[in-house]
Parts: sequence; structure tokens; C-alpha cells
Amino acid sequence: MKLIRETGSHFDLDEEAARRFMNDVLARPLFAHLATACEHGPRESPVWFLWEDEAIWIIGNHKKNNGREEHRMNGTEIVRRFLEAEAKQDVRGMANVLAEDIVFEMPFALPGLPDRVEGKDPVVEFLEKFLGKERGMFTGWDLHNIRIYPGGDPDLVFAELDGQGVVAQSGYQYRQKYIILFRVSDGRVSHWREYLNPILRQ
Repeated sequence: MKLIRETGSHFDLDEEAARRFMNDVLARPLFAHLATACEHGPRESPVWFLWEDEAIWIIGNHKKNNGREEHRMNGTEIVRRFLEAEAKQDVRGMANVLAEDIVFEMPFALPGLPDRVEGKDPVVEFLEKFLGKERGMFTGWDLHNIRIYPGGDPDLVFAELDGQGVVAQSGYQYRQKYIILFRVSDGRVSHWREYLNPILRQ
């Protein structure tokens, strides 16, 4: 089997020809389900295929297919995946469910921490410095007593949880309670507002 990549979404056709071609293909009963495996488990995607010049063309876009697959998860499932990644200090796993225009807010930020960070790259950099395994503040980090509640708005999710870790430089036993508001848009966390007790306790 030969995979042909980077052909362009319209097979090098002009816009009108590409539209006619796609309408023709999608109108045919040439439909199948493609099952694949990934780090998050098995996935199934609908595909259309076309025999041409002794070859079979499968029409799809792996990025868009993945986007649709993620969007099938509801907001609570996406938030649960995000928090499970945080509990393992898996910043990459957290980043996988963040929107490009994510806004992170911490209205009662601890000393030295920002109360607002905008954009996926800056948020990921903040996470790496705060709880990442390589550059983070903690030698260990854990979340427990996680409770997730859907909000009245379909895109709104609330979470209550406890966090604890050991500060690398001082050995301080950090413990905290959180209430977090998440907004999930198009299968990604687009707004993350975290409330915590600003008075550190041991």
C-alpha cells in the first residue's frame, strides 16, 4: 500500500473543478469505515474511496478527521482527559486538548504567577515551568478528589479537586483546593479559569 501525502486538499484542481469532483465522489455508494489505532485508543472514521488507474484513492484529511473525532467527546470527557494528564505532569497530554486561542486565568494567583495567559504556546510554556517534569517547580505532583460537573451551557464544565506536590527548591509540601471553570469549543479547551486559596497552607 502506498500513501500519497501533501497532494493538496483539492488534488491540484481549481476550486470549481474540485467542488464538482468531490460532489461526484460523495454522491456515489463508495463508503467505508477506516479503523486505526492511536495513543488514545482505537478510532473509526468514515471514508470515501475511488478506483482509478488501478489504484484506490481514499479521500480524507487526517487532521480534520481527528478534529471530528475529538469533537464527538463531550466537554466533561475532554476536561477529564486534561486533568488526568495534569495529574501525571504530562504537559503534552494537556496541550493536546487546548485550543490555539486558549485563555488561562487565575483571579487569585499565587505570588510570582501570572493571573492571565493567552494563546496555546504561552500557556504550554507556563505549564512546563509550573508543573512540567523537566522544568517544573515540583518534584512530584498529584490531583485527587476530582469531581466534574457539566454546566448549564453545553460548552461549560466545572471541576472541583485537590492538588498537592513537593516544591523542588525547598521541599515545601504544597497542598491546594481548586474550583475550575472550563469552556470547551470545537472539542478543545478554549477558556480555563482556576480559583484557589491564595494563602498557602502546609
